Amino acid sequence: MPVTEIAHITLRDSSLPLELFASAARKALPIQDGWFEKNSTTANLQPTASSAEERGAAFFQQTQDPRKILITAHWASVEQHHTWIASAENKSAFGSLLDFIDLTDIDYFHVADVEAFSPSLLRDVHNVEGVSGSLLRIRRFVVAKEDKGFFEELAKSHLATSDGERRGGWRIEEDPEQPEDRAQFVIVDSCGQGQGEEEEEADIANATLGTSGGAASDLAKVILNASTRHYQRLC
Repeated sequence: MPVTEIAHITLRDSSLPLELFASAARKALPIQDGWFEKNSTTANLQPTASSAEERGAAFFQQTQDPRKILITAHWASVEQHHTWIASAENKSAFGSLLDFIDLTDIDYFHVADVEAFSPSLLRDVHNVEGVSGSLLRIRRFVVAKEDKGFFEELAKSHLATSDGERRGGWRIEEDPEQPEDRAQFVIVDSCGQGQGEEEEEADIANATLGTSGGAASDLAKVILNASTRHYQRLC
């Protein structure tokens, strides 16, 4: 089952030039590519694309809190990701980033059965220096576990692109900030630079998701909590 990694790290010193971190991050991705080329068909790992863009591997900076850095990638399974984390290549690739980050403020999880960061999406979102283009948007919706199927049915028109690519899935690991009887659905897409957080939060609070009438009302009853975050691509 493919999974998508959603990892957040926090920059230790916001006064440091962002380009220093971005430069180190750009050097890390080819090392990860090399690991995939060597290991993706061995050690019981499924064959996986080796180029960073094909693997959904990228770094982003959050616009709401610029100290927050998002790291993404697609994996054949959670176990494959854990194998990478334990590898010498990971220590080499990401060890150079440790000087920049707060090691007490790291959070990551996996989204089930989806490769959310398609090459077309990654090309759509602009780099930090871009003056126009799109932002990456990650929306999280919390529902009671017993309502998971109901939520997917109501929101199904928003869970895939026009090309049929699935862009959302359920968080695998429990969210420590939520009760055990809750589940979190994550949707990854892009939006225009001019769409502000307040506008989107209001839309989500009403649980419309672009729906109307009875469907919007039903979603509003099912969604217990929701949040939206925006990101600019670093590399």
